[in-house]
Amino acid sequence: MNVDSGTLAFPEVTATAKAAADWVNGHGGIGGRPLKLEICSTDGSTATTTKCANELIGKKVLAVLNGNAALDPALPIFKKAALHIFGVSGSPAVSGDPGNTLMAVPPAAATAAIGPVHRAMGINNGVYVLPNLGPEIKKVFGGIKTAAAASDLQLTLSVVAPVNPDFTAAVNAARTTDADGLMFSFAENDCTNAVRTAKSMNWDGELAVGQCNQFVRDLGPQAAGVTSTVELFPFSARASAEKYDSHLKEEFDEYEAAVQAAGAEEYLGYGYATWGYSTVMTFADILKGIDGDVTKTSAEHAIGAFKGRQVLGTPKDCRAKLMPGANCGRHLILLESHADGTQTLVGGKPLDLGAVVGEK
Repeated sequence: MNVDSGTLAFPEVTATAKAAADWVNGHGGIGGRPLKLEICSTDGSTATTTKCANELIGKKVLAVLNGNAALDPALPIFKKAALHIFGVSGSPAVSGDPGNTLMAVPPAAATAAIGPVHRAMGINNGVYVLPNLGPEIKKVFGGIKTAAAASDLQLTLSVVAPVNPDFTAAVNAARTTDADGLMFSFAENDCTNAVRTAKSMNWDGELAVGQCNQFVRDLGPQAAGVTSTVELFPFSARASAEKYDSHLKEEFDEYEAAVQAAGAEEYLGYGYATWGYSTVMTFADILKGIDGDVTKTSAEHAIGAFKGRQVLGTPKDCRAKLMPGANCGRHLILLESHADGTQTLVGGKPLDLGAVVGEK
């Protein structure tokens, strides 16, 4: 399931998920059997989300792979059908249920890491610029702001319209607060426009973005110095990622080949594109490791007990989570963008949140 249309859409996630399924099936499938990927697209509304949920149940799927959908309206439906949700990330309701499995770090751990993450970015007094998607935004930011204050950081929230956001006004407002950093979190095109606007207005503080990545290729030298916080290694960080972990070379080779074979190379530089590809490829690896028949029950057990490499990501151990819930991740990936269209890992490796949350 993925949001492929509407106010905040991520069609690149579905495109690369399809590319991954084609690649799996073109290379032996799952024990010689094809992986059938049922695509159900939503526009983010309750109506299309619940419609998708009922359609997937009717097709007797093994599990629900979440691209970047707001699944909350469908959760009671999936729960009743005993369907496991697997993906990179999810809403607080999805993340809080240990009956699901997500590869990202626990939201509470990410919040606890606000101090070291922002210091790595050089930000002490920052403004978060986010699309106004309702009261949930302010609620989530409240927790972030509290954690920041505990680390002697000052963060403020600036919301803009989700359609045609006014980034000029956001940058001017940030200047009135003497902020030393701006953080944007938007889909690819708006993210690129946000960075372009700040740079063209000669913003001289730090610039950071969350997950989006196309700006690196679109803006060239203008992208230099922008930092990113991402869940998976983007194609633009390939050289730095492979230096950190040589296993990633083969994964990047396959990613590029699969996306090109599917005619989706336009999405190769998109940050969220890795979500669809990685989710399907990691899911396929899990199914290949099942000893015996692949059933809904055996798949659910294998997903929940996953220990291994998340494709295009960091190693995961879902049997040793940092915190209770669905999330198996423990690393945040911080990247710095360069004028030549590449990105490098800040500090040369992902940030391990084990020490941040006081793991024993």
